[in-house]
Amino acid sequence: MRGLWRVIAGLLVFLPLLAGGVYVFRAPLVGRALETGLAAAGFENPVVRVEQVSFRRLEIARLAAGRDQASPALDLRGVSVEYAPRRLIAERRADRIAVAEGRVAARLSPDGAFSIAGMTRAAERGGGEADAALPFGALSLGALRLVLDTPAGAGEARLSGAFSPEEGGAFALSGRAAALGFGEAMLTGAVVEGELALARDGAVCLAARLAGDVAAPQLALRDAALALDGQGRSWRDILAGDAGGLVFAGRIVVQSADVPVAESPLLAGLFADEERPEEMLSLAGALDIVYGPDGFSLAAAPGAPPALEGAGGRRLAVEARGGEPLFERRGASRRAALKLSLTRAPFDGALDATAVRAGDGPWRFDLSARLPAQTVAGAALDSLTVSAAGEGSAQGVAATLDVAAAVKAAAYGDWRVEDAALRGALRAAYDPQAAAFVLSGADDECVLLDRARIGFAEGRARLSEARLCPGEGLLLEAIWRKGVEATLAGRLEARAASWRLGQTRIEGAPPAVAFRAHYDPLARAATAAGSFAGGRMTLNGAILAADALGRFEAAANEEGLRATASLERARIAQTGAAPMIAPVLAAGSARLENERLSFDFAASTPAGRRLGAGEGAHDLRAGRGAARFATGRLDFTPAGLQPAALAPVLKGIVGTTTGALAGDIDFAWGPAPEDARSAAAFELFDLTFRGPGVAVSQTAGLTGKIALSSLIPLATAEPQTVSIRRIDIGALPLEDGVVRFALPGDETLRVIEAEFPWFGGRVGAYDAAASLSGGAAFIPLQANEIDLKLVLEFADVDGLSGEGRLNGVLPIRFEGGRARIEGGEFVSAGPGAVRYAGPAAESASAAGEQANVAFSILRDLRYESLRVLVDGPLDGRLNFRMTFEGSGAVPVNEQFVRAPVIYRINLDAALLDLLNQAVLSSDVRRQIELGRQSGQEARDRRE
Repeated sequence: MRGLWRVIAGLLVFLPLLAGGVYVFRAPLVGRALETGLAAAGFENPVVRVEQVSFRRLEIARLAAGRDQASPALDLRGVSVEYAPRRLIAERRADRIAVAEGRVAARLSPDGAFSIAGMTRAAERGGGEADAALPFGALSLGALRLVLDTPAGAGEARLSGAFSPEEGGAFALSGRAAALGFGEAMLTGAVVEGELALARDGAVCLAARLAGDVAAPQLALRDAALALDGQGRSWRDILAGDAGGLVFAGRIVVQSADVPVAESPLLAGLFADEERPEEMLSLAGALDIVYGPDGFSLAAAPGAPPALEGAGGRRLAVEARGGEPLFERRGASRRAALKLSLTRAPFDGALDATAVRAGDGPWRFDLSARLPAQTVAGAALDSLTVSAAGEGSAQGVAATLDVAAAVKAAAYGDWRVEDAALRGALRAAYDPQAAAFVLSGADDECVLLDRARIGFAEGRARLSEARLCPGEGLLLEAIWRKGVEATLAGRLEARAASWRLGQTRIEGAPPAVAFRAHYDPLARAATAAGSFAGGRMTLNGAILAADALGRFEAAANEEGLRATASLERARIAQTGAAPMIAPVLAAGSARLENERLSFDFAASTPAGRRLGAGEGAHDLRAGRGAARFATGRLDFTPAGLQPAALAPVLKGIVGTTTGALAGDIDFAWGPAPEDARSAAAFELFDLTFRGPGVAVSQTAGLTGKIALSSLIPLATAEPQTVSIRRIDIGALPLEDGVVRFALPGDETLRVIEAEFPWFGGRVGAYDAAASLSGGAAFIPLQANEIDLKLVLEFADVDGLSGEGRLNGVLPIRFEGGRARIEGGEFVSAGPGAVRYAGPAAESASAAGEQANVAFSILRDLRYESLRVLVDGPLDGRLNFRMTFEGSGAVPVNEQFVRAPVIYRINLDAALLDLLNQAVLSSDVRRQIELGRQSGQEARDRRE
């Protein structure tokens, strides 16, 4: 108002001159003269109606100015000016000015400029020393209407009171405003009342009341009721031009106010809760204000700190920190020190903070908190320790954090985290305009996750000793809209993990995962993508996957989880002491939709030999799945691929192998280990191998088709038939046979029929069983229609021959890797003959009479019955007890007389070695084969 006082003082100089001419010109002319003076002073379209003028008094009925003459911005009625001519001329000062009523309009422009409507800039310019003294000795206002026009609306108040520089005075203000606003701040439905008392000694007493709604970018108040009471001094210093000498102390009391959380981004992150959202908070409390020459300070009132409270019991109070003011300003520097006392908003406990600001720079702050239990952005924490240092402004906050937290539970849509303990150093940033919070790794350090339970939809996972490390970009970005929209990215590693969905269990050391995941609360949908490498995990305790390398994508919403993965490689094996299959390298792809995982893969040996391809599916909810693997034709060579290298179950059963096979293998699994099942169908192409078992020296030329109903244990659903070119049991060779067998699934081989041609007849095993694990077995070999002539020819003993037919049985016991005959017996199927005229017979006559008789009978022993008993190991000495009943030529007086005889021969010798030697003498290929076999057996023993 200083410009108005200057104008009034200038006009008062003309009053004596105007008064002197009153008798000549009368009042109308005085009014015109005043209008001219007001126009020169900068008032627009001034109008002055003078009722009376004298040398001591001027009565103005109306003084108006403004662009709109119908409704002038300045419109004063009943203005009375009393003056003494001498003081008026010398001091430009009236004794008393009184305004009965009137209206003054002011304007606040969008750029912040303040102006009195109807007054030009020339009239508003202030002065210096000349403006310090007031142009009146006393001022009284009856009912002055003050109107303030702002970019958002206008308000109106009534001002009344009286004042004199000598005695002081008092003013009262009351007003209302539908809407007032400047910049981004808005006051609506406002009611203001105030009283200002200026004491004679310079003391100032101020009491004011404000009610209404307040809206600002970060905070909104509804139905706010505020009170300001304070005292200061000295108003006389202000009149003397020393505004810096004012000292004021007062208290602002927020009697009541409602705070809508949705309209207060500053609080939305603290009070957001999807399960129990706080829509409205109440604000109450008091602040003490101190203003003086040194600056300004704001402190929480003792016993009544400002506090926000929610209907759910949440509370946030601002308290003093060690008796320090909450805020103080000294020159261009500012400092804040406060303690936030929190109850479930978003956590229980206290937070200490200090902040300083120099000039127009940002706030620099330090913060520490140690909180026992709290909820932050949907996460319920058992404990939280935080220290932070950073800087902030109205545009946002950036800080470095050291955090140690124990998460009790957190939920973001279908994602849940429980019993998690983490610690680490982070960089944090908060943008209040976007309601966005971001985290990144501090100096590329990792967040350590000692343990955590994670759930998604109906799946559950556990992590232990995990590390979440920064990847490319931010670690976490969370935006508060209608819920928390979050993006999490980085690299996750863990020592151990487990995952369960329905009856599906995955456990072990997980691969390292580089990922980026996003959750949209409006769509209630989550997406994730990334890559994985390494790891060693089992599926339902049955299948092991290790050293994986690949990529994945996943999306989840209310309809379920969908995912795809591409596998560059992984090492797949079965768990347990006796796996069905040997480890293989797999590559392929997988797809997850409607809780069903389907996959396809190609497999090779660790050395890189291709083994075939397969496909399968797994029901996540049921925990059941199946896969089929087709080998194609696999060729076996001594230095290359071997069956035991593919199926460890065959080790010790099948030795070094040549030939080929092709097969289809089926696997199935379920939630329990006993749910694991397998089956296979193989076609054999001329397979030759040591075994099966340890008692069979070799099986050669095995050809046929075998359908296995189980791989562990080996089992068939029905008898199988294969052909065998040759099988050696010790030194007992059998050739060109057909075998019908079954595998009952009890680690035994049940021979239904295994029959081979043998010395003009047949030898075979019928309804016998043998252990596949090397245990004891008893197999009787039945011999029928054996031609004695062929047997003796095979023995190849010089001078030995004969004829006849034999039937019998050779019970063979397999035990400890050896085979022995126990109670073997051959009997003749009719008469026959044995003849021996070899070198032994020629020399028998010289050996004695009895030897001569014995060998004479053997020259032509014709038997009616022949019985041979055999016992002993096939790889050692056999005991033969032979009984011939018939007739032979007996020497009598140098003549030979045929007489009935019973001829017994006992023989204890390694006869089969002799037979084998006989074969070797005429079969060079057999010699080579046995030599090669012996060498391989030696290598196998070394392995």
